[in-house]
Amino acid sequence: MGRVAALRDARGVLGGIVDPQNAYLLERGLKTLGLRVRQQNETALGVARYLEKHPWIERVWYPGLPSHPDHEIARRQMTGFGGVISFEVRGALDDASRFIDKMEIPYIAPSLGGVDSLIEQPALMSYFEKTTEERLELGIKDNLVRFAIGIEDAAARDRGLIRGDVNGAGSLLGLPGPSRPQGHTTRVDTLRVSW
Repeated sequence: MGRVAALRDARGVLGGIVDPQNAYLLERGLKTLGLRVRQQNETALGVARYLEKHPWIERVWYPGLPSHPDHEIARRQMTGFGGVISFEVRGALDDASRFIDKMEIPYIAPSLGGVDSLIEQPALMSYFEKTTEERLELGIKDNLVRFAIGIEDAAARDRGLIRGDVNGAGSLLGLPGPSRPQGHTTRVDTLRVSW
C-alpha cells in the first residue's frame, strides 16, 4: 500500500497528465528511440572493448564483454548491452578526477540516455554524500568512472574518437603513452582533448 500512496502523492504534485509540449517532445523522441539505442549499443560495445585492452584502465564493467560476471545471462536476454560503461582508471580518486577534468567531450554530468555522451565520477557526484567505506560496500571505488555513450558514430570512434580521449587523459596522469607537445590540442570529430 505504501507504493500506491507514494504514487498518489506524486500525482497530486505533478498532475495526472502530461502537458501538450512535453507530450509532443515525448512522441517526437519515441520516433527515433530505436535508432538512438541501436547506435548507443554499437558504440558502447566498441568503446568497452577498446578500454578493456587499454593499459591505463584497470577494469571495465560492461555486460557485452565476456569478462563481465553476468555476460552469459546478458547475452541470452539482450539484443544489445546498453549505452553505459563503467570502468576503473589506474590510480586513486585524484587520478580519476584529473582523467575526467581534462576531457572536453563527453560532458561531465550525472545522467544517461541522451544524444550526448556524458561522463561522471560517482564517488564525487552521485555518491558524494557517502563515506569511502560506505561507497566501497556498494562497490563504488574512488577510481570508478561512469561513461554514458551518446549517439556518436562508431566509425568516428574507430578513427580516434575515444583513443584521443584516453591517451590525452592518460598522459596527464603521468601514465605511459604517446608524447605530445605541451598545450597541443587535437580535434577528432566531436571529441576535443587538450594536453
